[in-house]
Amino acid sequence: RLHLFRPPSTEPERTLEDFRGRFTEFTRMAAISPDGRWLAYPGPDHAVQVVDLGSGERHASLTGLVWQVGALAFSPDSGRVAAGGLEGSLVVWDLASGAPAMGPFPAHSAAVNHVEYSSDGRTLLTTAHAGGLRLWNVANGRSMISIPEAESTAAPLLARDDRAVVFWNLRTGDIERHPAPPLAESDPVRWHGGGRPVERR
Repeated sequence: RLHLFRPPSTEPERTLEDFRGRFTEFTRMAAISPDGRWLAYPGPDHAVQVVDLGSGERHASLTGLVWQVGALAFSPDSGRVAAGGLEGSLVVWDLASGAPAMGPFPAHSAAVNHVEYSSDGRTLLTTAHAGGLRLWNVANGRSMISIPEAESTAAPLLARDDRAVVFWNLRTGDIERHPAPPLAESDPVRWHGGGRPVERR
């Protein structure tokens, strides 16, 4: 069950019986959009349920993951929701249409346990249960930074300018900062049903 509270009340305002997630120290298995309108959470059949918090009505049931949801995040404009799967996939949905805007495609070789948008919504950070991390260009679906699983913690931080990832290297014990290359919105990538990127020519 997922309980929703409205402070200062200590009693749940609403209880969602179809919640199919679990919470850990680093994993966000439910997310509220920045504008406070939407709630996203993992529901039955590996779908992401989106509820209108104002009316309490279900807005959409988003499908595309082949296994359970591992982490969720809304874009800063509240128009998209990203989900990482426990099988390592990534998919981003457009809330207006309910259709995937990016993916699904393999993002990691292990379960995705963290998904985070940059403050401008142009990049997306994912981390895997084994510790690997990747920074994605949302405009074209390209990986901008990729850190091997054995070298990073499971909870990296986006730098304040959102163009670098800061993490603890488990092999060396050092704190590292990896700047991302410049964003390129040209040459976008189309995604077909198999999840593999197809370059536009």
